[in-house]
Amino acid sequence: VLAAAPFPARGLYLPGFSPIEYQAGDLVELKVNKLTSVKTQLPFSYYTLPYCKPEKVVTGVGNLGEALTGDVIENSPYVIKMR
Repeated sequence: VLAAAPFPARGLYLPGFSPIEYQAGDLVELKVNKLTSVKTQLPFSYYTLPYCKPEKVVTGVGNLGEALTGDVIENSPYVIKMR
């Protein structure tokens, strides 16, 4: 017979991801990814559509998994601060 744990447990694990703790007023970096379509198998860069662009678009790969899956991580012009 399995007994339920006396204390609830919560957890989250995503490979290649490490959690960040923010304090009030800290800047939260918002990044964008590629766009996909049901009409084509080829992804599009996020900024091929007329979205607001930052002055300089910086492309970067965060980890090996992103590179292998073809993710195109770019910066965004939005400023977000933790409340």
